Formats: sequence, C-alpha cells, structure tokens
Amino acid sequence: MITFKREYTPSVEEKHRIRDGLLAVIDSKQEAGSQKEQRIQSYFEANTELFSVHNTYKNFFHQNMVLSKCPIGSLKTDYAYLSKKSDGWRVVFGEFELPEDKFFKVGSLDYTAKFNHALQQMQQWQIYVKENKGEILRFFELLYQPINMRDNPTEFAFELIYGRSEDKNKTRERKLNIAATAKSMNIDIMSYDTAINNMMERQSLNRKNVISYNGSVIRYKRLNVFPEWDFSVYNSEQINLTSEQRSFLIQSGVDIESWEQGSTLSQGGRKTRPLADLLGRFSA
Repeated sequence: MITFKREYTPSVEEKHRIRDGLLAVIDSKQEAGSQKEQRIQSYFEANTELFSVHNTYKNFFHQNMVLSKCPIGSLKTDYAYLSKKSDGWRVVFGEFELPEDKFFKVGSLDYTAKFNHALQQMQQWQIYVKENKGEILRFFELLYQPINMRDNPTEFAFELIYGRSEDKNKTRERKLNIAATAKSMNIDIMSYDTAINNMMERQSLNRKNVISYNGSVIRYKRLNVFPEWDFSVYNSEQINLTSEQRSFLIQSGVDIESWEQGSTLSQGGRKTRPLADLLGRFSA
C-alpha cells in the first residue's frame, strides 16, 4: 500500500531540506526568465508543502489537489486550488514570478515595470473571473465534490509569489506600500522568503497531488500522496491514468481493474459496488 500521508509532522531536517532546495533553485544562475520560473514551479510541485495555506479553509486543499497551469478562458495561471467549507467554496489562482525581480525602483517608492506588469496580470484575471463567472464555475464543476455541494456559493482569491523580502521589506514605507496595494487589489502578495517562512513556522505540513485539468478530465502530473477519495467520486473517463500510474496503484493495493469496469472504490481503494447502482439510488 502507499504509505505516504497527506498531513504529517516534519522533522527539522525535513523542513531544512525543503527550504534549502528552494533556495538553491532561487539562487541558481544557470537559467533565466521562463526557464527558471518553470524550475521554481517544478520544485513547488515536488514539495507542495510550500504552497500557502492562507487562503484555505482550515488549511484544507480540496481533495489534496493543486492544479498546474490552470486555464482561465484565454488566460492561464501557474497554479490553482480549491478549498471548501460546509456552506461555500473558494477557488484560488496563483502565479510565480522571478525571485530576482525587484518590487521598487532604486531609491524610490515607485514600483518597477516588472512588478507593475505582474499586478496588471492579476487584475486581468480578476476582471475575467468577474465577467465570466458562470464559465469559471462550469469549468470547475466536476471538482465540486460531493455533488450536493455544487450549488454552494463560490468566492475567488488571487496569490502572487514574487521577489525577495530584502527588497520588499527594506523600509517601513515599502512594507506599507505593498500592504496597501494588496488590500486595495484584494490579492495576496508574498515573496519567496515569505513562502519559506510560512512553511517553516507550521507545526504540521500537507502534501498535495498535482494535476492537470481541462474541465472534464483529471491527469496526475505528480502523485505525492495517496489519492484516497478520487476513485470513489470520479470514473475512468474522468481520471486519465498513465500506464505507469495504473501499475503503481495496482501494486499499492488499489482495485483499479474494478474501477475501470464501473465500480466505485472505498477510501482505501477497495471495491464497493458499481457506480451505476449507486447513482440509481438517487434517480427519480
């Protein structure tokens, strides 16, 4: 069976490993521009403990999933995730920018062109979501599980990971400017140092699976934790497994063959009964 757990209490050494690995990527000068951004995103996706829990309900990422390169109409965010409570949903969109990019012009409280561009991109997402809310809700509908919670209201949040704290927090005036911008634009602005510090300060950490999602099909980009509920709510047309993932899950005790034949599985990956039979219980 798969033994790794979603939530765990890390050792000091494990936290240092995650921190030092990210710092090594941040400080690397081997790549520039989009190549380095992709290396950073890949590191976050391999060490999902680094994703902020600030916009979650009770530190809970819905179904332990982070969506990689999530499309918003013609736009695309670096990541997205859902969180739910008993009476509502939150969809969070996030973007990675380069750690060496500066917030402020030298000797000034004016923002740099790169930071202004990042803020404008966040604003584009907000405008698109506001003007196309129905389309966004339909896109995420499959992930709204259980089904009887799909009509609960949804709110949206936006995260920007950008630059270093040394630049952002150099003076009190700079910190106040960033805080005022974040509040007025209703976005979370964090440096890479903030992401690291947030992870280091948490007593327990959470691993998540990383998926790609097109509105109808889930594909696992990285299986970091046991997908304990996925095969009880999604059928084989809604989850696309690679042959390697299929073999790995079977070897780990998941009854994939029964699931592929139409059975829903329990939390432990065992066969319960055909999905059609369960759906029939709720039909008119």
